[in-house]
Amino acid sequence: MEKKMIQEGSKNLMELNRSKLGANQFRSTPYFSELFPTLMWMITFINTLPSSNLGFPILIFFLVGDPFKRGFFCDDESLMHPFHDSTVTVRRRARPKSSHYHNGAFEKKFIIDIFPSFSLSPATQNWMLYIIGILLPVIVIIITELFRALTKKSSETPPLKVWKTNIPYWVVQAYKSIGMFGFGAAVSQLLTDVGKYTIGRLRPHFIDVCRPKMPDNTTCGDAVNQGRYITDFTCTSAKSTSRMLKEMRLSFPSGHSSFSMYTLIFCAIFLQARMNWRGSKLLKHFFQFLLILLAWYTCLSRISDYKHHWSDVLAGGVLGATVAIVVSNCCTDLFSAARKHTMAAATLPQTRYELSPNHTHGNGN
Repeated sequence: MEKKMIQEGSKNLMELNRSKLGANQFRSTPYFSELFPTLMWMITFINTLPSSNLGFPILIFFLVGDPFKRGFFCDDESLMHPFHDSTVTVRRRARPKSSHYHNGAFEKKFIIDIFPSFSLSPATQNWMLYIIGILLPVIVIIITELFRALTKKSSETPPLKVWKTNIPYWVVQAYKSIGMFGFGAAVSQLLTDVGKYTIGRLRPHFIDVCRPKMPDNTTCGDAVNQGRYITDFTCTSAKSTSRMLKEMRLSFPSGHSSFSMYTLIFCAIFLQARMNWRGSKLLKHFFQFLLILLAWYTCLSRISDYKHHWSDVLAGGVLGATVAIVVSNCCTDLFSAARKHTMAAATLPQTRYELSPNHTHGNGN
């Protein structure tokens, strides 16, 4: 009986190997070798279309989106913080000259003492953050895949031939990883924008940026408005642009926090899956620590710069980290090789005991 079961198991393994051999023989035919790379590039290009489609709602939000009009209390101290330039940005630096309290908000005058000829608008600051946040992971992905290709044998990574052009395999892998990274970035940004425009939470520097004036010409400095929930008001600040008046209602969740957490945690997960240099066991983890530290510092700076409440930063950070984990594990093939190895080890019989009909798997089935 036991001999018969061993023979049946060996027969099944032979059939499995025969089917794999047939598939490899089919792939080696001239017709398939010419058609397969082209089909793979077409499928990869089609897979990048969702990232482009997700960009249109984000652009619409940015150009014509109208956030929810939320009211406020004049004595709400969480809205009385002064307006500060962002710490994580590319802009001229400034130091405060003087400050005083006026109409429930702080005023500050600045003297530009470093790079006086270089100035960027708040909208440009945000775009610079996004460009840097995207370029850093893309550079890391390209360098990692190139290093893997240089350390592997040439026979292990054959190039793909597309229209009589040899495309290195590491370029294909980098293209796939960058495409999925872009898809996840678009998903994270769209989810963040939906929350911002739906909630319409006021930023901590709302009173300083707006200087609200009520229909009866009273301000927050008048005692009649203390303790009242005000929804009908007009912003009278001369230093605020129309974009700043729109941004003051987009506090929840923090876009900088969600974006930095997504991009840098995705990059750290990518290094975990693809960086396999055995020269140093701590080098990879040191890079991962730097990436997470940069994301953490970005989140903290949004609170210290009075751009967001702490709960806005917490929600944005959790959102970005969640999208990074889901995309890297469910949408990419970063861990596909390890999963295939685990599944093969769990399904193929390894001993005579596993061939026995009385044998049960670890889950009891």
